[in-house]
Amino acid sequence: MHDVFPVRKHEHDQLGLGSKELLTWHTEDAFHPYRGDYLVLASLRNPDRVATTVGEYVPHALSPADLEVLFKERFHIAPDASHLPKNNSRASDGDTGQFAALDEFLHERRPVSVLFGPRQEPYLRLDPYFMADPEDDPEARQALDRLIAVIDEGLREVALDQGDCLVINNHRVVHGRVPFTARFDGTDRWLKRVNVTHDLRKSRTMRASSSTRLIG
Repeated sequence: MHDVFPVRKHEHDQLGLGSKELLTWHTEDAFHPYRGDYLVLASLRNPDRVATTVGEYVPHALSPADLEVLFKERFHIAPDASHLPKNNSRASDGDTGQFAALDEFLHERRPVSVLFGPRQEPYLRLDPYFMADPEDDPEARQALDRLIAVIDEGLREVALDQGDCLVINNHRVVHGRVPFTARFDGTDRWLKRVNVTHDLRKSRTMRASSSTRLIG
């Protein structure tokens, strides 16, 4: 669980702490093999009705040839700065070791597919802002551009009121945030962001103990 509110000096960052820049739509923690199955955004305060953007893939919107490319491991997704060890507290030696392992993992640049699961209604793994342009693979670049265009076309806005919860299927739906001007006076938009997984056992090797929930 994380708090999401604007922080001064991060106004232009692609983070939940940002404000002035459009937070580009993405699936949460797209780079990570143990990303959550669902994302819950709970609104504690949103007096300016700052909108969350949401979108999804439209079945049959792409050609079979594009789908074939997007289902192959030909893409790279980097983490945003919030996942770097320097931006995380280290409460124990065990956590320190986990962040060292994560740092090594982040630099592997392992290729991934951006679509997976059933071809008729594929699951998504996308974070366009942090995806390297496959210049040496124009076929992959073009297929990705067409997928992004499909999602852009159906993108919509949801402004959460105080007490509202938005539950997002992190394999089906992308999310982002429109830009806004923060006051930094304790009255700005404030959400609780909760990552939910079906099976904690899958990530056990990247957690310091069976009782911890930090995936490092």
